[in-house]
Amino acid sequence: MTSVVEQAEPASWAQVRAARHFPQFVLLGIGIWLHAADSLLTATVMPAVVAEVGGVAYIAWATALYVLASIVAGAGAGVFALRLGLKQSILIGVAVYGAGCAMSALAPDMAVMLVGRTLQGAGGGALVALAHVAMSRLFPAELWPRLLACLAAIWGASALVGPLIGGLFAQADLWRGAFWAFAAQAAVLAAAFALYLPKADGAGADEATTRVPWGRLALVSLGVLGVAAAGVVEDAAQALPLGLGAWA
Repeated sequence: MTSVVEQAEPASWAQVRAARHFPQFVLLGIGIWLHAADSLLTATVMPAVVAEVGGVAYIAWATALYVLASIVAGAGAGVFALRLGLKQSILIGVAVYGAGCAMSALAPDMAVMLVGRTLQGAGGGALVALAHVAMSRLFPAELWPRLLACLAAIWGASALVGPLIGGLFAQADLWRGAFWAFAAQAAVLAAAFALYLPKADGAGADEATTRVPWGRLALVSLGVLGVAAAGVVEDAAQALPLGLGAWA
């Protein structure tokens, strides 16, 4: 006896646009835009940053810490959504991201800049993870392929526009304005989420006890930091153990 598995017809773009929560999806897409564009912003803006605040030896850390923080935050965002609620978690992510942008815009030295970049990565990484959580909760499964295609398009556009924005601000000697621009977008996005994002149902007992794999994330973090540290150590005898330790 054989069973036939019926596959649902793929949704059309008209169905996506007509979905009840499509406006909320647009907001989620803006959150991904902020993270994706900001991740590449430093490719063109950091030369102007180090020219003013110094710390050229740590220029690669602006990207390394951003990516590292986004990985850690993204891995834990789903758990926090179960415990705090989706809306509250998204608002926290936007707030952390916006605070990081403001800190980088006000940075008097490279140390403050790097702290700001870390916060930006954490907030942005959380937004990316939570966008996928929200998509699975707010939309039926037949719409997911189209929605994921939209998110992929946002990432692709950000790869082009992010460095362009940074270059324009750097060329005008207004690199701080680039971070203020993203901070302003985060503020508007936070207000929109607060007004239009519905509150999700609470997590079940089993979901609420889900834990973040902190141990494995710590090992990944140490590896990335080891590689970054090896890049600023002038003595090869000191840099080699750092690099080998990170690789191990």
